[in-house]
Amino acid sequence: MSYEPNNQARVKVGCLYKNTSRAGKEYLAGKLGFTAKLLCLPNPDKREGDNLPDWDVFVVEATPKPDGQRRAPGTPQGRE
Repeated sequence: MSYEPNNQARVKVGCLYKNTSRAGKEYLAGKLGFTAKLLCLPNPDKREGDNLPDWDVFVVEATPKPDGQRRAPGTPQGRE
């Protein structure tokens, strides 16, 4: 399936990965820049045939990684 933007401007704000919790429930998670994460969980109130959204979307503060762990290309290594 391809997405046709109908000549609308698009701005990519992040990427999401499909994951499965230890309890076997699917969720989506990803980064929104370097300071926040997106977390999408299935809507617990959603029932077959209703008109509620399928996913609840949350913004979560990203935890900084200790030095030496992977960084995005072009990001500074620290202050001197």
